[in-house]
Amino acid sequence: DQNKLIDEISNDNLKKKDIIDKQSDIEDRFKEIKEDLDVLNKLNNELTKPMDLGNPESLQQNIDDNLAKSSELLNKSKNNKAADNQQKASDGMTKLSKQLDSKQKEANKKQQEEDISSLRMILKNLITVSFNQEQVLNDFHHVNDDSPSYTTFALFQQKIIDNSSIIRDSLNELAKRQPKIASFIDKELNSIFKNFSFITEDIDEHRKRPLSIHQQTVMTSFNNLALLLNEALESMQSQMNSDMPGSGSCDNPGMKGKPKSGKGEIGDMKEMLKNQLEQMKKGSQPGGSSPGSNSIPFGLTPKDFSKMAAQQSMIRSKLESIRDDLNKEGQGKGNQLNDLINDLIKQENDLVNKKFSSTLINRQHNILTRLLESENALLERGFDDKRESKSGKVFENGNQIKFEEYKNQKLKEIEFFRSIDPLYKKYYKDKANEYFNKGI
Repeated sequence: DQNKLIDEISNDNLKKKDIIDKQSDIEDRFKEIKEDLDVLNKLNNELTKPMDLGNPESLQQNIDDNLAKSSELLNKSKNNKAADNQQKASDGMTKLSKQLDSKQKEANKKQQEEDISSLRMILKNLITVSFNQEQVLNDFHHVNDDSPSYTTFALFQQKIIDNSSIIRDSLNELAKRQPKIASFIDKELNSIFKNFSFITEDIDEHRKRPLSIHQQTVMTSFNNLALLLNEALESMQSQMNSDMPGSGSCDNPGMKGKPKSGKGEIGDMKEMLKNQLEQMKKGSQPGGSSPGSNSIPFGLTPKDFSKMAAQQSMIRSKLESIRDDLNKEGQGKGNQLNDLINDLIKQENDLVNKKFSSTLINRQHNILTRLLESENALLERGFDDKRESKSGKVFENGNQIKFEEYKNQKLKEIEFFRSIDPLYKKYYKDKANEYFNKGI
C-alpha cells in the first residue's frame, strides 16, 4: 500500500487531503502491527524455549521515523522529499517481513529436527519394550505357578512397567508439541497403564489366563503407538524435504540410502494414489460428468489423465521391483503384491483410454487398501530378524539327567518353604519375603 501511494502521488492522481489521509492510515495500521509484534514477543518469552526473533525493534524504529517524516513533509506539500522517506519506510517493512518469515522457518526447522530426533528415540524404545513384553508373555505362558522362575518373570515384568513410565513421559512431551497425535497417544497410554495394574494383580494372584490377555493388550498398544509414530516420522521428514527443495542440507550427514523394508517408497506411492483419488472423485460430484459416461470429468484435462497413467505405471514398476526382491529369498513372499499389480495395470489402461467410470474410482479405493496392507507387511518384514523363530536344539544330556532331576527337586523344596504361610505378623512376613528375594 505504501508503494502504491508513492506511485499515485508521482502520477498526480490524488488531492492533498487524500494523500495525507492515506499516509495517516498506513501509519495507523503499522502501529497496530507493532502492537501485534509486542504480543508476539511476550508470548515468545513465555515459551519454555523462546524462538530467536532477531532484532525487529531497530527496524520498527526506522520505519516509525520514516513514516512520521513522510507525514510531516506531505503536510508541507513537499511530496518529492516525502517520497524518499516513504520508500525507506516501505523497504523497512519488506525487510522486517522477510526477517520474521526467515526466523519463523528457522525455528520451525529446528523444532522439527528436535521432534524427529525425539520420535526416533521413542520409536526405538517402543519397539524394544514391545519385544520384551512379548518375551515375558511367552515366559509366563510356559511357567508353572510353583516354579521359582515365576518370581523371576514377575520381576522382569515389573522392570518393563518401570521403564514404560519413561516412555510415557517422553510421549506426553511430544504430544504437547504435536497436537494432531495427542488424543491417540493418550488413548493408548491409558490402555497400557490400566492393563499394567491388572497385570500386577494377576501375577500376585497367579491368574494366568487373564494375565495373558492383559499382557497381549499392552503389547498391542505398544505396537499401535509404534506404527503411529513411524507414520508421523515419515510425514515430518517428507514435510521438511518439501519445505527445503534442493537444499540438500542436513544436520546428520551420512544418513543415506532407502529403508530396508521399502516402506518409505510405499508411503510416497500411497500419497500419490490418494491425490489421484481426490481428482477422480471431482468427476462424480455435481457439476462433473457422471461415472459411466466415458467422458472426461469436470476439472480434468486429457493431460491430467496422461499424468495419472504415467504415475500408475511408475508405481507398478516399483512394486514389481519390490516383489522380485522379496521372491529372491525363494519363499514367494513377493507374490502377495500380484493382485495389487494387476489392479494397477487395469487402472493404467482405463486412464490411458480415458474411461471414466465408478469402476475406476472403486478400483482406486481397492488399490489404496491393498497398498496399506502391503505397507504393514513390509514393516513387519523389517523386524523379521528380531522375531525370527528358532528350531529347538537337541542336547545329549548323558549323566546330567539325574543331576537335573535333583536340582529341580531341590528348587521345588525351596519353593515349598516359601509358599508356607506361617502365622507371623506382617512385619516378619515381609522380612521373610525380603530374605527369599535376595536369594533369587
